[in-house]
Amino acid sequence: MSLIDDALGQMYVAFGHGAGSMRVSREAVRALRGRYRGILEREAEKHWEQEAVEVLERLRAVGRLAAQKAAERGDTIIRVDDFTSAALSVEVTSQTEYCPPNGG
Repeated sequence: MSLIDDALGQMYVAFGHGAGSMRVSREAVRALRGRYRGILEREAEKHWEQEAVEVLERLRAVGRLAAQKAAERGDTIIRVDDFTSAALSVEVTSQTEYCPPNGG
């Protein structure tokens, strides 16, 4: 496995921890991968280990917020819109290149 695959795996786990018992749609998983893979490809080799804790905590926050959005809608599935909206909200305050404001 490459560093990119390892980092994405960690990101999926962190997002899932935030999402809790909510199911995550396949489309939302694809959206997560699509949103962060390019950034990882550009940045991971440089300093993933130094920034991973912040990035993963932000992904956990994205998962929590996405789950809240789904619950407010009365759903048990996190959809693409839930993920995207949550990511935009969390990334606004990010101080890392891996989660740039508005998806970079």
